[in-house]
Amino acid sequence: MVNYDDLVNSLSSNPRDIVTVPMNNRKGKWFYAFAENGTVFVTVSKEHEPKCSIKMPRPLKKEECGELYELYLRRKKGEHISGEATAATRNQVYWYGIFSDMGL
Repeated sequence: MVNYDDLVNSLSSNPRDIVTVPMNNRKGKWFYAFAENGTVFVTVSKEHEPKCSIKMPRPLKKEECGELYELYLRRKKGEHISGEATAATRNQVYWYGIFSDMGL
């Protein structure tokens, strides 16, 4: 199981550009992830193209972390979970990118 505080610690000490991980043949888009005051945020990429279109920094809520991690694991196994993920949050692609970037 992933721990939200581990994400916060990683992104506090090393804020960085992260790429999304599409399951089709599309190329991933880049976003910048950082943590501030115990919360993970995503915003537009600082260094890479193509960039995600994020107008303002978005918080990734701690209470979403466990459910999105479980969906991420199912997605990695090839399950089609997009409907469930969209019902949980509109930020699922950023969660998946962070989990992948951290080698989870």
